[in-house]
Amino acid sequence: MAQRFREPSQRTPMKKSVGIQSTDATVMTRAEVAAWLQVAPRQVERLGVPCLSLSRKCKRYLRRDVLQWLTQRRTPPLRPDRS
Repeated sequence: MAQRFREPSQRTPMKKSVGIQSTDATVMTRAEVAAWLQVAPRQVERLGVPCLSLSRKCKRYLRRDVLQWLTQRRTPPLRPDRS
C-alpha cells in the first residue's frame, strides 16, 4: 500500500511573505494578511478585510483591496490646539 501523506520532515516548507516582492495584484492568504497587518489570522475576518471567497473555507485577499481598505479606515492625524 502506498504511503498517502508525507512525513512532516519531507514536507515542503511554506514561503514567508516577508521579503517577497509583491504587486497590487498579489493574491494573499489569511495568514499572510494577518502577518502583514500584525494581527491574529482570525482578526482579519473580524475586521472585515475584503476578500475573494473561492469556497466556504477558502478565502483569498488581493493586496490592492487590502491597501484600499486600509486607506478608507485611516483617521486624520490629531492637530494640536492653536491657542
